[in-house]
Amino acid sequence: QLLLLDEPFSQLDPLLRKQMGRWLSDMKRTWDIPMIMVTHDREEALTLGDQFLILREGITQQSGTLENIYYEPANKWVANFMGVDNVVDGMKSGTKVTTFMGDLEIHPNCANVRDGPVRIALRSEWLQLDTTSPIKATIEGSAFRGEYTEVKARVSGEMVVIKQLGFSAYERGLETGIRLTPPNVWCLQKEMV
Repeated sequence: QLLLLDEPFSQLDPLLRKQMGRWLSDMKRTWDIPMIMVTHDREEALTLGDQFLILREGITQQSGTLENIYYEPANKWVANFMGVDNVVDGMKSGTKVTTFMGDLEIHPNCANVRDGPVRIALRSEWLQLDTTSPIKATIEGSAFRGEYTEVKARVSGEMVVIKQLGFSAYERGLETGIRLTPPNVWCLQKEMV
């Protein structure tokens, strides 16, 4: 009637962990069994979960659906836990926020965030290197991570992390441009983070 799991894959190697995750996901769907799982592994949770409760030292930080937690983190800690590599300062005014990348449109759900200093959550996969962009960037380093290349770049004095799919080699000091792919960004009240 109910499947209870406490870190079920913690002692498995990465390949077996992925295979078991797929198997458990298929089983959950086929048998339509409610499942409660405790895990410290974000990828496990995202693969198997429908509803999430994120705790930090026993205190609820956020709950909701995957889409809600992924796109709308409640605070900087949740943003970091959910893999947001870039949490940067901004100044909100109405529906716009001024950042090191210029003026950006805020997500409609951030309308209730007070004008003034805020933090902006920029997922590394939302940033792309683009030589035609007017926003200039300097490559500080890159590392291939298996499925993507993690690029560190400096933009107007701010260091950002960018994930480029596949293998790419970038020379330190290379001048390029950077662009933001989504139409808006998520912002958090600065004192909340």
